[in-house]
Amino acid sequence: MNVIRKSIITSVLLTSLVFPIFAQDNNLPEYGDIADVKNLQKVYLSADSTNARKLILSELKKYPALSVVSSPEEAEYFIEYKILRQETGQTSLNITVDTSEMVVYMLRDKRRRVVWSKTQISGITRPNEVNLTRNFLKALKKARSEK
Repeated sequence: MNVIRKSIITSVLLTSLVFPIFAQDNNLPEYGDIADVKNLQKVYLSADSTNARKLILSELKKYPALSVVSSPEEAEYFIEYKILRQETGQTSLNITVDTSEMVVYMLRDKRRRVVWSKTQISGITRPNEVNLTRNFLKALKKARSEK
C-alpha cells in the first residue's frame, strides 16, 4: 500500500513539473480573431514559390487598404502560404490536386497569434492562391465593416 501511494505521489509531482514546460513553449501559437488585424495595413507575404507569391500579390494589390512590405521588420502582420500536399491523379488527364493552406498571423511578445487560416483542395476554376487570398480579403473587409 505504501509503495502504491509513493508511486502515485511521484507520478503527480513529475507531471506537475513537466506540464508547465510544455505549456510555456514559445513555439506554440495563440489563436485570435481576424478583428486583431482589422486596423493594420502593413503585411508581409511569405509563399513557398515565386509563382504562388505573384498570384497572391496580384490579389492583394486589388485592395488598396493593404500595403505589402518587403521585409518582416516592417510588417504589422504576416500572410504565409504553403502547399501541404500535391497528388497527381491516375486518370488519362493526369490532373494535379494541391492541398494548400494560408495562415494570417501577428506577433505578440515574439509568439505567433493566428488570426485567420484556411486549408483548401484545388478546384477546377481558380488556383488555391487566388481563392484563399480572396477568402482572406473577404473576411478582413467584413471585420472592417466594408463591402
